Amino acid sequence: MKTLFKAILRLPFTLAFAFVTVATLRALLSLRPTPEAIPVLKPFLAGFTIAIVVFLLLWKFKLLYVFGHELTHWLLAKLFRRRTGKFRVGLNSGAVEIENPNIWITLGPYIIPIFTLLWCLAAWLTKLFLKNPEIPYDLIIPAGVGVTFAYHVRLTAFALTREQPDLQVHGTLFSLAFILCCNVLLVFSALALVSPSTSTAFHRLWLLHEQQFAELFAQFISPDS
Repeated sequence: MKTLFKAILRLPFTLAFAFVTVATLRALLSLRPTPEAIPVLKPFLAGFTIAIVVFLLLWKFKLLYVFGHELTHWLLAKLFRRRTGKFRVGLNSGAVEIENPNIWITLGPYIIPIFTLLWCLAAWLTKLFLKNPEIPYDLIIPAGVGVTFAYHVRLTAFALTREQPDLQVHGTLFSLAFILCCNVLLVFSALALVSPSTSTAFHRLWLLHEQQFAELFAQFISPDS
């Protein structure tokens, strides 16, 4: 009974996440990159495409994913000032002891592309200390972002097809809606940064949310519904 009551309480939030996801996808399709961003997007798309094929057909590097997954739990726990205990990583599963984890700590690994962030940090440090004009950073860095983001997408999708205790903490349907919504918003935000006007892109997103809500409300109160 208690589980059912919690599921009912989460239902409006689950629907809200689905609502935001659809509106964000519509706004995402309307984004157009600037001419200056195209040389960056090309190596990104090349890296992403090649990597997604490799991770789908050849290797998953599951041990690496498990390490990154648990590392994200641990880093978010430290960010939210939670106590942590044992950190365990295995070939197919791992665990990190965290005191009173919140939703971001529990579901963060399915949202945050940890290896993309680590790649960007490593690239920034390399570029800072190794100022070699012969190194094609403009090609290597976005290609690496594409590869690591493809890894995040592929392995997150793979993990979500398996039974995940993380999803059961807040309810599977609620957790999946939350994860999808956050990932779509993440992609939209990244692409908005290379659109002709970032502020216009987010304004467009807001307008689509308003438009979609108005359409939904009109259908709800329509006599023909």
